[in-house]
Amino acid sequence: MLQTRISKAVRACALAIALIPWLVSCGGGSGSGGGTVAAGPTGPLWGVAAKIDASNDAASVPRIGVDGAGNVIAVWTQDDGLGNANDIWANRYGSSGWGAASNLTNTGIVDAGDAVSPQLAVNASGDAIAVWAQEDGGGVRHIWASVLSNGVWGAAARIDNNTNDADDPQIGLGANGNAIAVWVQDDGLGNNNRDVWASQYTVVGGWQMAVSVDNSSADASAPQIALDGSGNGFAVWIQALRVQSNRFDPLIPGWGAAASIQSIAEDAAEARIAADENGNAIAVWSQISATQTHIWANRYANAIWEGAQKIETNAGDSAAPQIAMNATGNALVVWEQAVTPPRLDIWSARFNALSNSWGNAQLIEADDTGDARAAQVAINANGNGFAVWEQSDQQRVNIRSNRFSAGAGWGTVQFVETADGPADSPGVVLTANGSAIAVWVQDDGTNPGKIDIVANRNQ
Repeated sequence: MLQTRISKAVRACALAIALIPWLVSCGGGSGSGGGTVAAGPTGPLWGVAAKIDASNDAASVPRIGVDGAGNVIAVWTQDDGLGNANDIWANRYGSSGWGAASNLTNTGIVDAGDAVSPQLAVNASGDAIAVWAQEDGGGVRHIWASVLSNGVWGAAARIDNNTNDADDPQIGLGANGNAIAVWVQDDGLGNNNRDVWASQYTVVGGWQMAVSVDNSSADASAPQIALDGSGNGFAVWIQALRVQSNRFDPLIPGWGAAASIQSIAEDAAEARIAADENGNAIAVWSQISATQTHIWANRYANAIWEGAQKIETNAGDSAAPQIAMNATGNALVVWEQAVTPPRLDIWSARFNALSNSWGNAQLIEADDTGDARAAQVAINANGNGFAVWEQSDQQRVNIRSNRFSAGAGWGTVQFVETADGPADSPGVVLTANGSAIAVWVQDDGTNPGKIDIVANRNQ
């Protein structure tokens, strides 16, 4: 499955053809960081990987979050074992390690159909919200959510109020426990166009009536959401191949007018968003410029978007950006980059909030044997970070990592796991004390259909 998956970078390159025929720096600007990984500190090693799901049935799509005390929550989808549907499961890592997995879709609702696309948000206080899309008895998908409060998952609740198909949910959670979920939903006009919808959750009032936030009749996709320290929400999505954004103000409360945040009118994809505690946010995305796809970024500060800029200018097509941002506004971005001979590498760039500037793009893995892809990144309050990704050696696919030190840059690549079965879909969080916890999907390599959710810790 992993070897046959078409990478996002290849698709981005194909799109470019169809259209036409971090060394981390405190200085500004963007550019090529060269082809050498900086030899920073290696740091502690990874421990022994452990299965954290509760069955032998196929699992997928793990998502992970961490609170201020270092407790970790993971959610994922897993076959119900009856051949009927997928459920959403969750597990928590605390002082005694991983606990018992619990089924979120079977806490008070009828399991009518497949539950897919789980997403998770966790705040410093240990509150968490999981959202997902689930089919009803008629085959129409709706958006559901479960709230973790005082260590207990609440009954799942449907949060969209439309009769049409909904999908691609995302969730952002504030420090006070209030949250915003976004998703796309068919407009019901028979043209296969989807709108971006949102629902606010408050600790006092629960889920509020969902509203449309994209202000356009064009097809929308892949919405993302982030909340700042005051509960302002920043949503981004792709609509008519442009990056659109809208902002939620909890004091009104309400959404503003959606608008494009690109600087040039070229096709874009894969928008991501992160916010800090001071009302700032950074959006990143992939975008075609002439005949090549680059990674772009735009920062929201002082109540305006400052203007989009490239954060890498390498020769190969770039795709699949991911961003992590800490409370003070420092950020790390990772992405896939195509090189010659045909291969995908993982690159990164850092945003320095003090100097309000991007450092040079840097290659953070140097194994030229096979493709590296699906990178994820985390950053903590000290500005230290971790990246994880899946990488092929032409024999198998393993999960690898690199540690970022705010004082020394990126370190040496480590294996997170070395199992015989292929691994994919990694995620990572980083605690305040620098411990990293990764989750991923692992095939045991011997039993068809036995695909587990596995975790490991670096401390």
